Amino acid sequence: MTILNTIPYVFLAAVLFATACSPVVNTRIISHHQPLNDLHEVAVYEINDTLPGNPVVVGEVEIDGHVFVMDGDYDQVMALAVDEAKKAGGNILKVTAHRKPFFARQPVHYVAATILKTDSALADQTENHKKLTDQFLESARYSTFRIAISGGYSKSFGDDNSVPYFLIDYYNQLKHNYHIDAEATWFVYRKLGLGVEFMQFKASNQTDDSFAYVLNGKTIYKTSDRITVNFIGINCTRRFMKPGNHHSFLASAALGYVTYRDDCILNTPYSITGHSIAIKASCGYDYLFSKNWAVGFTASLLWGSVNQYEWSDGNTTQTHHLGPANEISTGRMSVGAGLRYSF
Repeated sequence: MTILNTIPYVFLAAVLFATACSPVVNTRIISHHQPLNDLHEVAVYEINDTLPGNPVVVGEVEIDGHVFVMDGDYDQVMALAVDEAKKAGGNILKVTAHRKPFFARQPVHYVAATILKTDSALADQTENHKKLTDQFLESARYSTFRIAISGGYSKSFGDDNSVPYFLIDYYNQLKHNYHIDAEATWFVYRKLGLGVEFMQFKASNQTDDSFAYVLNGKTIYKTSDRITVNFIGINCTRRFMKPGNHHSFLASAALGYVTYRDDCILNTPYSITGHSIAIKASCGYDYLFSKNWAVGFTASLLWGSVNQYEWSDGNTTQTHHLGPANEISTGRMSVGAGLRYSF
């Protein structure tokens, strides 16, 4: 199966992933009030807690979700409920139903709560309620944007079955690359982001003056290759982290466009250029060492191949079509490290 044949499956997987990554938040407003800002607190009362006074019912909220967007812990679910209460203008959240996770049947906590409002709520709430509220609000704080710049080592895929035996070592050295990459991600939800990324791979090799060989009846006394592969694409990123923790893990999948260029010399210079669709998968780890800055490590796989290329010596340009067995691989496996900035 070629890379082009896999594109429909990639899009189908992306649609299913996006659907599975949508939280379910249902809010019903009964009486309208001015929304609360971040300076106001919301008192959280569990199922068996007694409410203070006679608060006014503002509305109801129901929180459910899927395992891809939520950790499944109670704090994360309640953080959403607190946010909804603030939007509705309520300063009390009374939990009325709670179901704990149970494998695939219930991947995360399910919570239903009543949103209420009273002037005396904050004065009457216990220290336990204050701690719960602070904990839930802290759980809601995540960075929205992430910019990452990295560099490192890569190794290209592909076999050398068609390479003359005396050039195998030469082409094996070309498989070792270095790369740089840049990525910008917007987290549309706390732990689910969409972004763009660019990655460039470079490799080069050349023979010395003492190395000469005969190829297709022609004596070659100078050989050189300078290969550049560029990938640009859009990605979907899943972030695994907890607020207040310095550690985070990320996994992403990307679909994009790859270009291939080899500036060659076989006695005389010429170039080979091509392009195709490619897919990329990566995983990474970030360690936050300040409020916005982190150091990160990434491992990735890029799949792609070029089945048509243009050959040019500066005066003449020829187009060559390649069969499945002779396609030029743009695939790379990479490891790297760099800096990340989040805000």
